[in-house]
Amino acid sequence: MMHEIVGILEDLGLEWDSLDQVFGSLKFRPDGVIIVPIDSFVIFVEIDEKSHNPTSKSYRVPMEKGREESLKKEANRMGMEHVAFIRVNTGNLFEVSPKQLVTIGKVLQEIRSEKPAGCSIHYVDYDADHVHVQASIESMKSILLGFVDDVKINQSEYFNGKAAKLTSKDIL
Repeated sequence: MMHEIVGILEDLGLEWDSLDQVFGSLKFRPDGVIIVPIDSFVIFVEIDEKSHNPTSKSYRVPMEKGREESLKKEANRMGMEHVAFIRVNTGNLFEVSPKQLVTIGKVLQEIRSEKPAGCSIHYVDYDADHVHVQASIESMKSILLGFVDDVKINQSEYFNGKAAKLTSKDIL
């Protein structure tokens, strides 16, 4: 799935540092990691197959937010000052669609040019009311518990906001 993004990375002068491997001293395995040492930046790319249903034991909000926070702290410990997450909702699909690749490319370009400070989370094809998006916004607002500095929602051309669900007919 992540090999489809390679062309986008090459166009931006980026490359995968790891795919589905343990990050630093953590047991977590992000789908993809891009490190931009010149800018002291790390970008974690997560493909949320089937939108990582928050009712699933593995994807409950506290667990997902704790995982993101741990990855951010580990990146900071490794000398990366800026951390960005790109979370892509594939809806009912298991693969990233070609139209989503365009959106991912735009998000990567934006991150690369803006170099957001601190920790930013960029949601691709998530509804603003999705529980994970709302949890990130709450984290951003929390002075004591928050680790997120910015949350952005990016919609692909075919995004269906009713239920943030994508089907094969949406991408053809």
